[in-house]
Amino acid sequence: MDRKMASTFGEEVRLAFKNSGVADTGRPDIDIRGILYTAGTIPASLGPGFTTMVSAGQGVLVIDRSTYAGPDIFQKDKVRATERAGQPWWEVADVTTRHSNLIVLTLTQK
Repeated sequence: MDRKMASTFGEEVRLAFKNSGVADTGRPDIDIRGILYTAGTIPASLGPGFTTMVSAGQGVLVIDRSTYAGPDIFQKDKVRATERAGQPWWEVADVTTRHSNLIVLTLTQK
């Protein structure tokens, strides 16, 4: 189900890995496909038993763990919506991996 959701509703985003605010040479930037929810795009549910509210300037990026082969993601890393007008940036505020098949990033707009 998660793969079907990502292929249907997902979009390309760039993960920009940072270390003390500069590019982390040990974790090069990568482009992935994920479901990026921002204010105004939130459905009632992100999946069985998982709902959220997003305020203006905030977002949630949901990544299917089975398709993600990149490095660990940490607070202060960046996410760029490369398919959206203006290619807006967000900063990772929190990373949740407690969902067995999902990685959920809470984002703040920068």
